Formats: sequence, C-alpha cells, structure tokens
Amino acid sequence: MTGANLERREIPSFSDNREARIAEAAYWRAERRGFAAGQELEDWLAAEREVDDATQGRQQR
Repeated sequence: MTGANLERREIPSFSDNREARIAEAAYWRAERRGFAAGQELEDWLAAEREVDDATQGRQQR
C-alpha cells in the first residue's frame, strides 16, 4: 500500500469518548508518517478537526 493510499484510508474508531477517538486518529497519522518526531502537535490538532468534522457530519444527517 502506498503512502497516498494510506493517507486516504479511513480507519474506524470504536471509541465513544471524543478524546480516545482523537488519540486514535493522531496515532494513525503518526504511523502514516513513520512516527517521525516533531509533528505530534500537528497530528493531534489535525485529528481533533477530523473527529469533530465527522461528529458534526453525523449530527446533521
């Protein structure tokens, strides 16, 4: 699987807790970039946006 495919891959979260979903999403982001140090905050903030956007999308349906 290429890096581009990994970026588009959606990994489901089975957590009900927002913070746990963010942590999972941040982990998968870090994995996709090889766990290189120095981007942890960016991973977390992007994961927050991703989780919040997904939650908002479900609430609007």
